[in-house]
Amino acid sequence: MNLRAAEQSDEQLLLALKEGSEQALHKLFMRYYDALVRFAVPILKDQDAARDVVQEVFARIWEKRAALADETRIKSYLYMAVKNQSINVLRKEERIQWMNEESEMEALAPREESTFNTMVDRDLQVRLKHALSAIPPKCRQVFELSRFEGLSYQQIADTLEISVKTVENQMTKALQIMRKELLPYLKVVLFCLIWQ
Repeated sequence: MNLRAAEQSDEQLLLALKEGSEQALHKLFMRYYDALVRFAVPILKDQDAARDVVQEVFARIWEKRAALADETRIKSYLYMAVKNQSINVLRKEERIQWMNEESEMEALAPREESTFNTMVDRDLQVRLKHALSAIPPKCRQVFELSRFEGLSYQQIADTLEISVKTVENQMTKALQIMRKELLPYLKVVLFCLIWQ
């Protein structure tokens, strides 16, 4: 495909991208980069952070290109991804500030409690990964978009080209599996915290 970017539709570029065309990615980048940065600036209140977010979104699209549905509306997908990534950046900044405050508090706390918390955190991460792996792939994709990317059910439905009812059903199934996988562990942790 040697057509200029202006002559190729988003659909054509998406199909070429899915086949591994770096040129298609570059054309999409050139077509939407400036507008996406302008879109992210009011959210992040920082031009450099907005540029970083947009570049990160394009890098992720390249990494996950094979998983994009053929029917994906790339323009809507890009705007939604930039919005969600911008929100994630803001959340991370808040988390870092909170963690810094928490670290100061932990420095004053007894060492044993800190060791216990670290052990619980590590074990919980392992169990979360295990629980996530128990969820069927399409169901897990819906769960991750909701819980990790912060998308609404409607946004997930639009992104995956499925109905909101399907999203609701997939989330119900995912939450049931997570509950089943994690409930015994959480009971033990709660018991330990009470008797600590």
